[in-house]
Amino acid sequence: DGKIVVNIQVNSAGDVTNTYVNTASSTSDNECLIEHALEYAKQSSFSPDYSRESQPGTITFYFIGKR
Repeated sequence: DGKIVVNIQVNSAGDVTNTYVNTASSTSDNECLIEHALEYAKQSSFSPDYSRESQPGTITFYFIGKR
């Protein structure tokens, strides 16, 4: 389990165009969790904002292990 913070770049259409893990804010270095977080982030979409070419943001994923 752990927290993975993904930095994202979103274009004016609301599509995620770039992703990378924010290692300073994440609490896990588990490659499986990181791969899933990056994939989920890439599949995300947001409301369009055509007044901006792109904008940065973050998505925080909390993964809970089975007990």
